[in-house]
Amino acid sequence: MSITLNAPVSAIVPFLIGYTLCFTLMGALVVQAYIYFTRFADDRRTIKALVIVILLLEVFISAGVIVALGGLFVESATITPYAILVLSPMAGLVTTLTHGFYCWRIWTLRKSWLIPFPIIMVSLLQLASITIFALYDQLLPATESGVVFTNGAPSVSYTFSPWLVIWLGSSLACDLAITICMILSLRPSNSHFSSNKSTLVKLTRLTIETGLVTSVAALLELILGVVYEEHFYHIAVFFAISKLYANCLLASLNFRLVLKSQSDPNLTPIVWDNMASNVPSSRSGSQPSHVTQFVAWVETDVDGVVEMSEVCSCILAPVV
Repeated sequence: MSITLNAPVSAIVPFLIGYTLCFTLMGALVVQAYIYFTRFADDRRTIKALVIVILLLEVFISAGVIVALGGLFVESATITPYAILVLSPMAGLVTTLTHGFYCWRIWTLRKSWLIPFPIIMVSLLQLASITIFALYDQLLPATESGVVFTNGAPSVSYTFSPWLVIWLGSSLACDLAITICMILSLRPSNSHFSSNKSTLVKLTRLTIETGLVTSVAALLELILGVVYEEHFYHIAVFFAISKLYANCLLASLNFRLVLKSQSDPNLTPIVWDNMASNVPSSRSGSQPSHVTQFVAWVETDVDGVVEMSEVCSCILAPVV
């Protein structure tokens, strides 16, 4: 199956939209990665390795998008599904890795795998589903199954692929579950850091916003795939959805830079590059933080500084 330059505009436009969104979000991802590696160079190796793996996957995905759509800029060339076949598992893997990071954060807050484990299993299901969907259907929601006659007139019948619904439905379920669980975990009544209510409010807002972005994207692609099952309309979202997940993950990590006090405008945020060397710990035997930057306030005592550091470390960049 291929799409040529002579194909209807409706067949080419979704690819062009996806192409534009893909590289726009890739630019944003590069900027976020630069900020992360320059400002949080002392984060734990596991977190930095996760970010590096996701960045490499996104580079390969972007290269695959160029290959898949290269025919649009070469006369008489075609768009083949082989590059899309390679892109699909990588996009699913980025989604699963991002879900895994958020599950790690949930475990850090709740100290229980009761919720994170099922979420990871569902995320692995979406990874398997998108791989099978690309392998058998080349990401086309419905394929031609034969010719039927209605009132003596022939028409092409289509067989809808259930893998589309399983893939995007699983991803959407994970996003909603993670968002709801994080919101409940960050409630002051349930949080170990209830004294920093303004910080928890900001973290809750960040959780809602990032969860909403990925949930809406997955829901939009699912609707496009189900409603326009005979077309590639959902591909406009597919080329960008993995980068949405990657950007949301880095936004969560970089959010440590923008935490400010809302309760008292007279307090000025201060950012240190090394907590261990600048702030003495009031607890014996405490380990130095692996987060290079955290927010403290001018009129805060040592215990308040340590607690604010814990909020940033445990919620935004959890350690084990």
